[in-house]
Amino acid sequence: MADWSGPAQVHDGDGPVMDGMELRLQGIDAPELTQQCTLDGKPWFAGCAARKALRSFLAGKTVACADTGKRTFGRPVARCTVEGKSLEDIIVRLGWAFDWPKYSHGLHAAAEAEARAAGRGVWRGVCEEPWKWRLKQPKGWWWKNRCPGDMAPSIKP
Repeated sequence: MADWSGPAQVHDGDGPVMDGMELRLQGIDAPELTQQCTLDGKPWFAGCAARKALRSFLAGKTVACADTGKRTFGRPVARCTVEGKSLEDIIVRLGWAFDWPKYSHGLHAAAEAEARAAGRGVWRGVCEEPWKWRLKQPKGWWWKNRCPGDMAPSIKP
């Protein structure tokens, strides 16, 4: 049974917002909005590209999410589906998020390998795993976690 179902807004590349509740998707990690990756030798905000891709993918679709009972960064951790398919797997397969083995236990490893081999999403460039990138950021970095041109800062991840 879904705890949330309907259209989703998108906070970031791995954070759908359902009924005003910002969720964290189970077992995947998309680049942060301020995380600079490299594309064709130039700085690239891959997290902003991931958010845009997720917004486009979810437009007009119904998303169903089940609460796992866990919390991270203050957000409920959920498993979501779109048209009966794992949203987490779809995002990783499109190349816009990493399989996070610590939490997925390798569930999306094949999807990540496929995206990497095809050069999709973040794999078009060079991007550090977000969980490693976050460890290097100064305290309070998330107050500035927004894409260039965004009007307001995002809430704490």
